[in-house]
Amino acid sequence: MAVSNPSKRVLITYRSDGETKPGGDVNLMEKFGEELAQRHYVDHYFGVPSVRLLRSYDVVLAANLDRPIEPAKTLRRASRANTKFIFYSLHHPYAGISAYLEAGVYGPRKWIAKLAYFSPQRYESFLWLARLIAVLIRERRLLAVGGVRGSQRRLLR
Repeated sequence: MAVSNPSKRVLITYRSDGETKPGGDVNLMEKFGEELAQRHYVDHYFGVPSVRLLRSYDVVLAANLDRPIEPAKTLRRASRANTKFIFYSLHHPYAGISAYLEAGVYGPRKWIAKLAYFSPQRYESFLWLARLIAVLIRERRLLAVGGVRGSQRRLLR
């Protein structure tokens, strides 16, 4: 639904693989977008938007504390663009993620989980490194680089 006189320009950001691998975080942000679109102009972006793009919005929304590297980079860029940053700290309990890593992943992801000793933070760090290399080789582009714990700390300050 288009808004005739939107009060704010809002950019909703998703993790870079959100289009091809939807999940609860993507669904949640889409619902936020539907609600916000009733009063505001809303755009959607997968990955980390540029400072230049962020300058054309009043507010940027990001989510998912379990995948913090891209939201943390978006936070830094939003700060440089003087754009308000809102972070929804969607987070799953580590005990549940560890149990899922032990019983619910298979194939290459299972090996990554074992290398990480089923630690969610280590697993996400290893998986992010694998994604980074795969995207660099296949698409010749660089994803956001950073550490999981440091990115989580920056988002929660």
